[in-house]
Amino acid sequence: YPHTKETITQRIIDTYKDDAVKSWPAYVPPPAPSGMVTKAKITAWEMGEPFKGSFHDLEVGDDGLAYVVHIGKQYTATLDPETGERIYYRLPRGSHGPHSIEPDNDGEMWLTLCVSGEMAKFDLKTKEYTILSSAEAPAERGSWPHTLRIDPKDPDGFIWYTDAGRNSVFRLHPKTLVRKEYQLLEAGQVKAGGKGESKGITPYGLDYSPVDGMIWYSKLNGNRIGRIDPKAPDGDVTEWNPPFRGPRRLHVAPDGMIWVPGFGSGVFGKFDPKTEKWTTYPLPDYLNQIPYALNVAPDGMVWICGTGNDTLYRFNPKTEYLVEFPLPFRVSYTREIEFDKEGNVWTSTSGPARHMENACGTVIKLEILDDLNEETGGMKLSPIKLSLAEQGIASEADRVRVAKVKKAGENATKLIQSGKFDSAPFDAVDFALKVKNLEGRRSALSAAFGRLGGGVGGVKIEVVEKRINSIGSSQNKDYAINGFAHGLVAKDPERALKWANSIKDEGFRKIVVRNVSRRIKSQPANSKKPSQKSMEEKTGIHRLDSPKRAPFDAFVYVNRIPDKAREGESPKDFAGRIHGRLANQEGRIQLKLPPGMDLTAYQGFKSFLGSEGNPAISNCMACHNGPEFSAGKGSLRNHKKTGAELQAVIRRKMAKAAGGDQAYAGLEISDAEVTGLVSFLQSLNDVSDKRFRDLVLEAKVTDVTKKPTPKKTEGPKLKRLLRGTIRFEGPRPKRAPVHMDESSRKLHQSQPRDESVLIGKFGGLANVFVYIKNPPAGEYKLPTNPAILDQKGSIFIPRVQAVRVGQQLMMKNGDPFIHNV
Repeated sequence: YPHTKETITQRIIDTYKDDAVKSWPAYVPPPAPSGMVTKAKITAWEMGEPFKGSFHDLEVGDDGLAYVVHIGKQYTATLDPETGERIYYRLPRGSHGPHSIEPDNDGEMWLTLCVSGEMAKFDLKTKEYTILSSAEAPAERGSWPHTLRIDPKDPDGFIWYTDAGRNSVFRLHPKTLVRKEYQLLEAGQVKAGGKGESKGITPYGLDYSPVDGMIWYSKLNGNRIGRIDPKAPDGDVTEWNPPFRGPRRLHVAPDGMIWVPGFGSGVFGKFDPKTEKWTTYPLPDYLNQIPYALNVAPDGMVWICGTGNDTLYRFNPKTEYLVEFPLPFRVSYTREIEFDKEGNVWTSTSGPARHMENACGTVIKLEILDDLNEETGGMKLSPIKLSLAEQGIASEADRVRVAKVKKAGENATKLIQSGKFDSAPFDAVDFALKVKNLEGRRSALSAAFGRLGGGVGGVKIEVVEKRINSIGSSQNKDYAINGFAHGLVAKDPERALKWANSIKDEGFRKIVVRNVSRRIKSQPANSKKPSQKSMEEKTGIHRLDSPKRAPFDAFVYVNRIPDKAREGESPKDFAGRIHGRLANQEGRIQLKLPPGMDLTAYQGFKSFLGSEGNPAISNCMACHNGPEFSAGKGSLRNHKKTGAELQAVIRRKMAKAAGGDQAYAGLEISDAEVTGLVSFLQSLNDVSDKRFRDLVLEAKVTDVTKKPTPKKTEGPKLKRLLRGTIRFEGPRPKRAPVHMDESSRKLHQSQPRDESVLIGKFGGLANVFVYIKNPPAGEYKLPTNPAILDQKGSIFIPRVQAVRVGQQLMMKNGDPFIHNV
């Protein structure tokens, strides 16, 4: 964060250096579990790939399978707890962010797709998805559909869900698919900044009352719980303010009591809708707790996620007795809690897997194997009342203090702007630097250097620049540059923009550059300069502010595809926004393809976006260049290369990724995607303005969901390239457990098993060499570089290897342990 950059390094050193560690309090092991805890059996199943599994929510189906959703990898997975079989079902292209999952009254699963603003129905028989906008028709998408619930007693089987990106709850009919929006209250509620569920008032958790069918919801940022009456046309919305912070995923008990986790206060509360009274209970060490969710079992027991300390809590409302069950892995970040028919407790881990002790997404089942009549091994809780500070409510003294500090900062800026220091302008700088309030100091510095940039005092620009460079704090310096750049706009716009671009903080730099650029554009035009025709005037096409003129740019224009990130928008969010736009246009068959941008190129564009813009998992490297693949300035736009040359470049990058090159570690391109990427790159060659105008006018509506017609390979050169797919068929060999010494075993993320042959879920082979007899005639050049087979952490890297007969093979160990290569 910008406000911690100045101090974070020193704070880390002070906390973890040798003499500081010696002063830490001695570690006291927790007491051994006793009582009910010792009667619990916890089973954990690892899901997905190591370091990538993150399963936001889960549900246990009537078929006994556990259903989980991976919010970042766009799939639903099933786990058979009897056999351990895991099956993965990917969402259609363009649908992103599976967040929550619940069964409807017919047993089918429904998902909220928060990133693409959609709802999805997963048919358990056909294993196919039905996708629709989460908003009312004709809106193309919702904002951030979040938590959903279905009342089993509801004859219509309505699906209710919150939208965390807008102040609304929605109702969806499972048969007609008609959506209805209920606007919630907002007066006096906090509206946060940010993206997705962090923005706005944030309607969050939701549940139905088994007593009267009322719909209850919570608001994370707005700090409210509320009720909707489904029988009233407008919902007759009513809201209450809980006596703690951060209500998240609430549930309604069989007796109608509303149980709410206080994520920001480390407590959980009971709300009685009849008396409108709250009862608040603290979790152990509650100041360090962040309970994300809770659920109420059919027997009335309240189960709470110990999200911040890797536990599950069982609370008996009648006896007020709490039992803590430790989970098997550290840094797990559990979210939703569900129950199966036998009353067992289920949850899943959703933190980034790389942070977790076992580095893998996990589904967890907790069973209590013995009689529960005797509650032991826990503690009796007593209700508490949080202080105003713990509730996040400012006292009157706090309000007065903040007002005084704010006023002091405002007064300093006004004093500088009054001209008092104009005869000695650097005195204004010294005065600004002494302002204690951070915001006030920044504002005063901007004002002081704004006047200097504007020429007040007649100080030479070079002297002002030297004074700016003498400021030690980068934050203070950034705000000085902000004022200076704005002051320079009138007399030296080029220098103003150069200084604006020198601001270190990226987010602040973008804001200043944008504002300075606007001010430069708004300056009166120099009458001596001949007027230039705009690009719009040249081409006869309106709203074109980009000089790029390739067939792909015509595609972007005619389909109104976003070509620039919004202010502060991450690459991932930007790519997700493009995906959402494409998905909507695909479904309506409204996409237009201009000449030079065919179906194959379109699929290549989607492959390019396949990583959602995440630099760590980046297919962008397929087209943007590392230094060894130079073809212009950092990308393959206007490359002037043949299809064969482009294909060779992409495959060299794929080889780099397979060989463990960290610059290409995130590249995930299949053989089937190469042709599309080549076509996409060929659509990036610029054309003349006239031709570009024709491309726009000639673009035709195309059903892009059809499979593209395979292109013929280009020229005789491709005869040297051998491609194919090899899959394993028939009964699969079983992987027997193998013995490993302790040092090697620790390198594994799972139980060591024989890896002579590995077979993927679709029959793909790994850890094998395949000998290809009688390849097609042609000259195949023998690679000069050796193929490398590395053993890192007891795993062969790469998993799949292609080697030419006669090519050298290098086998090595990539870690300090000895292996039996």
